Amino acid sequence: MIEFRSPQNKKLLGYIEGYYYLSAKNEKLPHYLTFPNNYTIVTFIKNGSVQIKDKIILITKSEGNSLLSVITQYKHPLEIRYLDPVDEITIYLKPGALACLFPELTKNSQIKTIFDCDNHFLKKEFKKISNHQGNEEINLEIEKFLAKRICCKIDSLLEDLITRLNSNQTISKISTELNLSRQYISNYFKNGIGKSPTEFRTISRFRKTIKSHVVDETLTKLTYENFFFDQAHFNKYFKLLTSYKPKDFFKQTQSHQKVVWLII
Repeated sequence: MIEFRSPQNKKLLGYIEGYYYLSAKNEKLPHYLTFPNNYTIVTFIKNGSVQIKDKIILITKSEGNSLLSVITQYKHPLEIRYLDPVDEITIYLKPGALACLFPELTKNSQIKTIFDCDNHFLKKEFKKISNHQGNEEINLEIEKFLAKRICCKIDSLLEDLITRLNSNQTISKISTELNLSRQYISNYFKNGIGKSPTEFRTISRFRKTIKSHVVDETLTKLTYENFFFDQAHFNKYFKLLTSYKPKDFFKQTQSHQKVVWLII
């Protein structure tokens, strides 16, 4: 259905997790659930529009309309449903990388979820890429475009905070070790990533749980390996982030994939 590709260009490895391209020539229309993650997702849709109804994103054809969206966070599963075939380029940026590749999208109110960014230059550039023929040529053009846009390294303090939160350090411990106030850390992180340190760490633990899951592994083992207090705590957050019980979720998804979708 959707081929999620890791970057082949080595320059991009520190900035993007991967990307995919959808063609308006596809006969089968994607329909899936996507779950909270810590990436920033940049999407360009040519000749299409988006309608949002509750937690459902409906994508329809809209001739002559181009849409550019930036999604930094969603706390619950989103249902993505294509009612018409469209050309789409979607890029999963690593935390903190938005300012390195698309600094013009972080201006004003800093990072937040925007479903239609008013940036004619970027829309024009993405449209040029999608006008190429064949998936392989388009994938090559996407990577060339992104590699040329790298303007700086990811902020060093953000990188340090991301590493510490991924290691399950508490905000109090980070504050003490870096000699920075909790409020400063929270504000700095939210401005750079688009979500609070607590939200980031919760999603990080959730994603590690999915990644570390193997067939027949007990949920109790997963609970303690991924720093949840107990199984009730584990089940609570899992249901909050997926709307499924852990057993049901793992039965219906391919948790070893880089990007986990539940196909409907």
